[in-house]
Amino acid sequence: QHLLLCCAPGGAKMGPAEVRRMAVGSGAEPSSVAVALAVELDAALAADPLVDEIAFLPSASPDDVFGPPSRGGHPPGVVVTSVVMPGAFLLAEHKLAVAVYALVPLYTFAASALHRARVAARNAAGVFATDEWELGMDPETGVDVFRLLLLVNGDHTTAWNGRKRRVLRRLTAAAAPAHDAPADATSSCRLDDVSHRAAVVELRFAEMVLSKYPKAQSCWAHRRWVLTRVLGVGGNMLRGGGGDGGGREDDDNAAVAEAAALTVDAAAVDVAKRGGNNTKKRSATAATLFAEEARVAERAAQQRRLNYAAWAHRRWCARGHGSDIEGNPPSSSSSPSSSLSSSPKSGQQFQGMLSSVELGAELERAATRVRRNVSDYCGLHYRQALMRQSPGSSSGHGGGSDGGCGDEGSWDWAAEAALTAELIQRYPGREALWAHRR
Repeated sequence: QHLLLCCAPGGAKMGPAEVRRMAVGSGAEPSSVAVALAVELDAALAADPLVDEIAFLPSASPDDVFGPPSRGGHPPGVVVTSVVMPGAFLLAEHKLAVAVYALVPLYTFAASALHRARVAARNAAGVFATDEWELGMDPETGVDVFRLLLLVNGDHTTAWNGRKRRVLRRLTAAAAPAHDAPADATSSCRLDDVSHRAAVVELRFAEMVLSKYPKAQSCWAHRRWVLTRVLGVGGNMLRGGGGDGGGREDDDNAAVAEAAALTVDAAAVDVAKRGGNNTKKRSATAATLFAEEARVAERAAQQRRLNYAAWAHRRWCARGHGSDIEGNPPSSSSSPSSSLSSSPKSGQQFQGMLSSVELGAELERAATRVRRNVSDYCGLHYRQALMRQSPGSSSGHGGGSDGGCGDEGSWDWAAEAALTAELIQRYPGREALWAHRR
């Protein structure tokens, strides 16, 4: 791994306390040590795109993280550490540890670099039509500002919307024919390849951010945006503002976002024409996507109890936003910027990734989870939403087996009442169980 090593000004050796004081800088301007640290960390992250977990520690030196070398605690392989600020961060085995005292200088630099990048984008003529320019890159150091900001603040909506605009711009460039060449199957395949790679990068990065910020609403919204606008799950493309997290897009990016949405829609139509009758293949792909999203949501729910954002994302993946979390039909007055119920301009609704049969299996898994976590009302709320959205649930009664879907796909509400009664007797005083029964 190639890492850009930055030395202290003048080559002087400084102690840790002096380095930390210099890194903070004065006022809103980052110091030279903070700039060098940001460049160092950005180079380390760029060299290892498979980082899947981040953590903030009092000190990120190898001895503090793994113990003294004499104990044999250091892992095999490459361990990347900071040179300009020893103990500021450590990257090993695709795990990143950042020292708490390094967060302020990193955020100070990122905020200043974001301002420089936006000014450069506004001042450059035709900047969004050139291949040399990348949105969110610091013009002075080349650091990915969006990545650095989200490392320190996982719910930074401006940074997430910036990553959306960057993806849309890449899709637009991939869909455009080269030098008056007619659009053919080659350009369509190129767009599909770019879309797939962009989706993999964004979903992997979002999972890394969720490992530290499992309740970040903007991050969950970004995953839904990637699934619908880039991957086109279910064949439905959600058209709307580039920011699903509620942020506002700049006017000079609106045309790029709309053009990219049209090109992605055209690619989805072309794929449907070439293989639209392969229902089993599409169903298997949707089930695989749901399994991956369920894994990410499960991990976030285990990290942070009562994680409504993770459960709401899982519900959206299962049944879409044909109705809200309470099971009511969508209202025409709903805000289009909502992260869970953003309605497409075409009037179509994303119906989720699970079929009626798969929904029954998911409800069975939810019942098993309820027995293990009787105090987590978010999991019970998720179960309520799936029950209300299951086929035949509007009747309020069903003829199914115990705790499951019947032959007609309707839910046995009497079995659910029996389940809650059993859990209430076994775990008395749990308010979540009474609320679920009510």
